[in-house]
Amino acid sequence: MKNIIRLERKLKNFKLSRRLQTLLDTLEKEGFFLRVIPKNGNFSEYVDYVLQNKRDLMPEVKYTENHLLKEDSWGEILVVENEGKIVASFGPNRIEKDKKEKMRARPGYFTVLPKFRKKKIGTVLWWVGLERMKKMGASYIECSVEKENLPALKIYLGSGMNE
Repeated sequence: MKNIIRLERKLKNFKLSRRLQTLLDTLEKEGFFLRVIPKNGNFSEYVDYVLQNKRDLMPEVKYTENHLLKEDSWGEILVVENEGKIVASFGPNRIEKDKKEKMRARPGYFTVLPKFRKKKIGTVLWWVGLERMKKMGASYIECSVEKENLPALKIYLGSGMNE
């Protein structure tokens, strides 16, 4: 069994930093662009991306087969594109009430293709996703991650998430 860590962060005081805006500007200069596919949007490019990269996106393949191909989306998906192709994604992201009636952010799958890692794409994608979920009304975010997934842990902990 995999060792899973549950992380949480309040979003009340969360805001994008100037450093993040600088990173986003740098990525854009390098030809990377962030785009949002809304919950009721056209997911055909995302579906193609997932199916063409099955080896690296196994959880996304299951979601795509069980939901998107049946026109059932849980929420918006953020994507990063380079040369007209998706190279990273974060979603589907949604907001829902918890047992105490607080609005909780429920982040979806978070992946950067191996060829595009170590360029801060994941950091930008995660932080922009947190900002969007806060604007959707979430008061906190909860997620789970494998203890061995050090790149994701670094991003999550760097954004102020705690066990």
